Amino acid sequence: MMIVNKSTSIGWTIEALEADKSVLGLKLISVLDCILRPLLGDVHKLRPQYQGLIEEARIALVHDIHGLAILNDMLQFIFTKPDGIQHKDFLYVMEIIEKYFTNMRSIYDFMSKVLRLAVEEKNIGKISFDSFNSLLTFAESNSKPQQLLPEDLISLLTNIKDEFNLVKNIRDFIIHNGKQISLLKDDKGYQLGPFNNQGELIELQLGEENKYEYLIPYLSQRTESMLKFGESIADIIHREFTRMNGEFPFMWSALEGVCIPSFVDLLGW
Repeated sequence: MMIVNKSTSIGWTIEALEADKSVLGLKLISVLDCILRPLLGDVHKLRPQYQGLIEEARIALVHDIHGLAILNDMLQFIFTKPDGIQHKDFLYVMEIIEKYFTNMRSIYDFMSKVLRLAVEEKNIGKISFDSFNSLLTFAESNSKPQQLLPEDLISLLTNIKDEFNLVKNIRDFIIHNGKQISLLKDDKGYQLGPFNNQGELIELQLGEENKYEYLIPYLSQRTESMLKFGESIADIIHREFTRMNGEFPFMWSALEGVCIPSFVDLLGW
């Protein structure tokens, strides 16, 4: 029996992916794999400086998504296996939450970096792809971004802004501002908070009613929104890269590993 801890495989059909709940098929990773490491035929490559940036971002994306799967699995384990870790579980969970939102923030940034593939090479230097925040700022600028970015990409970036800011604000709350999150626990799971009416994490208000969200459903919603955004930009990258460089063979990739099945459950995919 072979046990796969963490890997990526290629050559799947969409039907096989939909039928197998032990793997996670993502079009964004699949498109990047087919462009960067074609198994069939030739694919036009970017100039070396951009090629390297895309390759690094692809590797980081895969590692960070696997990281989310592992962290989710750890949360599930801690909640269902309390023996021996009672009174420590809150400390463990808070560390996991910090790492989870750090990973999500990084994934958004790496998605920004690979979007170079959806832009004419002559225009890449005119757009800031270094972070998701800077790309979003450019897309919302008054400098006619539609002349450089596909219109549907601008729309996607605008629509995901609030969702991205939820992740960004939680990560900044913990990492940059050094604030302490608050956790509650009942028989249904851990609860994260407190949140204000805008959905932003705030410091605990003693003597006041504080709003909490159940942690696993909250992570599920944030993660699913992020990965669905990734699948949407994958369609744009595929279309624009093909328009600029010609057709290329496409094959589906899948993330595999011992923590992926519980991650697929988290997403409800």
